[in-house]
Amino acid sequence: MPPASARTNNERTPVQKKSIGDDLLSHNVCQRVEILLVEDNPADVVLFKHLLKKITVPSALTVVNDGAVALDAVRRFMSVSEVSSVRAVFLDLNLPGKHGFEILEQIKSDPILAGLPVAVLTGSEFIEDHANSLSRGADIFLNKAIMLNDFFGLAKQIEIYLLSLMNQGRQPDPKPGTSTQSSSTQDVLSPEQILQF
Repeated sequence: MPPASARTNNERTPVQKKSIGDDLLSHNVCQRVEILLVEDNPADVVLFKHLLKKITVPSALTVVNDGAVALDAVRRFMSVSEVSSVRAVFLDLNLPGKHGFEILEQIKSDPILAGLPVAVLTGSEFIEDHANSLSRGADIFLNKAIMLNDFFGLAKQIEIYLLSLMNQGRQPDPKPGTSTQSSSTQDVLSPEQILQF
């Protein structure tokens, strides 16, 4: 084989393809996101776990299903999470025991928890719920993937959100962000159908 200097233009070294997610992950000290999902519907928990399997972001998931104990769960989550990991809460609004808005307000009014990234993940499509979530300090408002055309779109939104947190090395601080993203809905999809993908 001729030396590298003698190779023609036809002899090219193959380029290894990388996704945007791989590129962002390679620049981060934080290599996974620890997620607390506050959700009372078992089918939606299954859905969320499946969404996490469809994205490139490494994660560890903890689930709490009762709004009444959610704030205590958030405090425990913060105390046991690895210092080097990025943490985020995905919060449903319609919960037993305590509404998601009340939980969100309590998180954002607590000096220790105020900077914790919170994504509202709900089936509500009311404009008021979207606006109220962001005004109370949520980073992002996401509609649950209850419709076929939303599933992969929602997975992509979650991936971009988590990658942005990792890219920022986002740890709790007193200045939460205010992203605005939502999704549209089309055809109905059950959790059983989603698991077939």
